[in-house]
Amino acid sequence: MAIELIEELAQQTASSSTEPLLSRSQGACIDGQTLCVILPQAIYLSDRNKLQHKKKLLDYIQTDFENRGKPAHHFWHNIEIIASACDENSAMIVLNNKEEIIGYMIWSMYDGGAEIIIVEVREDCRRQGLFKQMLSGFTDKFKELSVLSAYAVPQAQEIFKKLGWERVQGANREEHFFKIVKQVLRPLKTLPQGPVIAVCSEEFYRVANNLNQYKPLMKYFPIELDEDKNLRVPIVTDFAYEGYVGVYFNKELITENKLKRLFSNTVSRCNRGLLVINRIDPLDSRLCDDKRFFSQCHQKDKNVITLNGPPIKRQRVESQPTFFQSGIPIVGETPIPQAPNEQEKFRERSSKRQK
Repeated sequence: MAIELIEELAQQTASSSTEPLLSRSQGACIDGQTLCVILPQAIYLSDRNKLQHKKKLLDYIQTDFENRGKPAHHFWHNIEIIASACDENSAMIVLNNKEEIIGYMIWSMYDGGAEIIIVEVREDCRRQGLFKQMLSGFTDKFKELSVLSAYAVPQAQEIFKKLGWERVQGANREEHFFKIVKQVLRPLKTLPQGPVIAVCSEEFYRVANNLNQYKPLMKYFPIELDEDKNLRVPIVTDFAYEGYVGVYFNKELITENKLKRLFSNTVSRCNRGLLVINRIDPLDSRLCDDKRFFSQCHQKDKNVITLNGPPIKRQRVESQPTFFQSGIPIVGETPIPQAPNEQEKFRERSSKRQK
């Protein structure tokens, strides 16, 4: 009973805290006696404290590496990456009541999400929910995040699955994981009215030349932008790097292309099997010139879907049509060879549409 009460108290404390991951200690009354429950504390590295805690973390990794007999598989081999993350304030450490490190995590931010690069819990502290608490504290601190992504080593993949992370395959057939932590747009199965982004993970030319055939695999996202071209609710979905993207307005196809040729670097993590669109900066000239699309995006206040519950009611935003300059071609891009007949079919179809 005492153990159950301690665990329940730890969970309540974890869910109510933000800046420190958990409070340092908490009193619990069990059988008339007060028991001090020691809980871990998370420290996020900052300009104020990183010199002290960077050294503490690197010393911990070095000592653990040597105590284990300098194994071939150890995060010591990533010591430069870990040091760099500390310098960039993209690291956290977790301490016990003896001020010993029992866990740490480093990450890199991208538009709308964070890539967990390395996370480790000390061996004698595993299977106690510490990793879950670290992630919970992390998303509480960075509330702007919509998704977390990570490449998990084989021995950690089951842990990610149990915590509800979804598995996707990257460009090099590597397995990656992601977890949605905030409301995002859910895809529709049929093409709706208004401004829409359609995606399909099959190879672009194959889909572009056979749209009707691939309609069952298409995902349609009705979007809404604010005046700064940010999506009011972001798009997060699994997606192949060379997949198909089409932009529609009132069921009319405005343009279609590979992702890297439609939008600027506002789309992240697509090379890891994950598509995140948090902002629209068009590169394609046909998209830049179609002012109906962006004007309607600003005024649209329907189709905002949450993960749980009814659609959010938003106030209508009246604004003038947004004008964009023509897109800039991607410099130094090396196109992946495609079947010539599919490329020719696509060029012919595109030239007919432009005429």
